[in-house]
Amino acid sequence: MSDFKNCPDVRLAAPEDMDELMRLAELAHEENDHWQQGYSPEKVYNTFVKHFTKGGVLIAVIGDKGEELKAVLVMCVDQPWYSKDWRLLELALFVAPEHRRSTYAKQLMEFSKQASKGLQLDLTIGVFSSKNLERKQRLYNRQFGQYQSGTFYNVPFSGA
Repeated sequence: MSDFKNCPDVRLAAPEDMDELMRLAELAHEENDHWQQGYSPEKVYNTFVKHFTKGGVLIAVIGDKGEELKAVLVMCVDQPWYSKDWRLLELALFVAPEHRRSTYAKQLMEFSKQASKGLQLDLTIGVFSSKNLERKQRLYNRQFGQYQSGTFYNVPFSGA
């Protein structure tokens, strides 16, 4: 059985959280250069709905139900292109700016480890950001460093 004592503020998202989930997604969009092109609130919304309909998306949040959310973790269950094995894949981990000097990111990371263990699925998690990259990398290295298995690059299209 999974032990969630190291993430006491984390809970699963409820339908009452949808407005706040969308607000945090918009904040994340504003902060990340790689989201600037092609951001689709409709697609984000549809991804969130999959959590509530048990469609392979898992959303963990910090904050009271139906009130302001402080942080969010979005993961999905998917298969890599090269395997029939299922994995737990982090799509986003975001802490609202006013709550960044907290343990919220660490708690969500711990939740992701425990979810991986409970679901008996490998976890793919990491940093995809151009803002405060070094600070975020240090945090992920403290939580997952022994499992590091690559580096990621984003080359924006700059065609005519």
